[in-house]
Amino acid sequence: MAVFRVEKTKNYTVMANYHLKDASLSLKAKGLLSLMLSLPDDWDYSLLGLVQICKEEIASISSGVKELEKAGYIVRHQERDDKGRMSNIVYTIYEKPINAGSEPYAENPHTDNPHTENPHTENPHTENPNSEDPISENPQESNTNQQSTKQQNTKEQNTKEQRSTDFLTEQAREAEKALDDLISEISDVIGRPLTLKEKRTCSIWIETEEDREMIMLAVEDNLFRGDMFDLKYVLKTLDEWRKNGITDPKGARNYILDNHVANLDALAGDIEASSHRSGKREEIMSKNELADLQAYRDLLISTYKQGDFNRVISIYKIASWHKDLFDYLPKEIQAFIKKRINNTRRKKT
Repeated sequence: MAVFRVEKTKNYTVMANYHLKDASLSLKAKGLLSLMLSLPDDWDYSLLGLVQICKEEIASISSGVKELEKAGYIVRHQERDDKGRMSNIVYTIYEKPINAGSEPYAENPHTDNPHTENPHTENPHTENPNSEDPISENPQESNTNQQSTKQQNTKEQNTKEQRSTDFLTEQAREAEKALDDLISEISDVIGRPLTLKEKRTCSIWIETEEDREMIMLAVEDNLFRGDMFDLKYVLKTLDEWRKNGITDPKGARNYILDNHVANLDALAGDIEASSHRSGKREEIMSKNELADLQAYRDLLISTYKQGDFNRVISIYKIASWHKDLFDYLPKEIQAFIKKRINNTRRKKT
């Protein structure tokens, strides 16, 4: 007995084919937009996110996104936090460009044979040339209506194109301001103007939407270099974090903290060995603020995992002189502490 098995296609995407017929787009742009349209709504629509799932380098992805922005398929909007500072960049992706007509632009909008071989019939005139309504009673009115409709369509098209231009102009202004703000902030921290090469590095960060807070953490982590400071070291730090799976400021802070304490511990051990003074290493570590911060962080995490929640609050209150301690804790513990403190305040009121 024959058995038929049907191999069903799964995990497919239904999308408009407007962009696929748009002859003004490159194959790269068409493929990139198709990829974006296939991704879930909650996916990380960022250049770095796209690089993770593509073979191409970030420069190639960036040029494809810019092409789609220019064509009106992508609109980028810079958000600001409650203090007015630049925060997230939100992408709006369209199946049709915002200035699109009913059909995409084609290289050959006319057919090969717009006219027939015999445009005139053998008997162009009928026996009764004056039919009831062969011509509009008011041809002038008809022409006026057609002209009015054409003008309206032209006006609407011009309006759409102007909106597209306004979007792109606003994005350019926001990107320029973001670059100026970043250059200014880094200059203030390192105490000198940035070189032309360093400014180009900042421009790339803005273009690739590198996290602003991550950049500044990497800058601060390299301040120990003093006069030898250069943004090339910041680039290396950011690359190192990515290789270690660090993608957010919280992870970066903890990575920096652990590295600093480990380096200090090694140095304290060397001092103890060279001075032949037993207990010197422990003495140095006990007086170090970062080592103390790390110790409280680790104690809070382990206590929380043990389920001793009342003790978590007690430890946190004791260590509250570490103003940044909260920022180093996992989100779950942060949420717990916030909830407990808020509940306590409500009871008091």
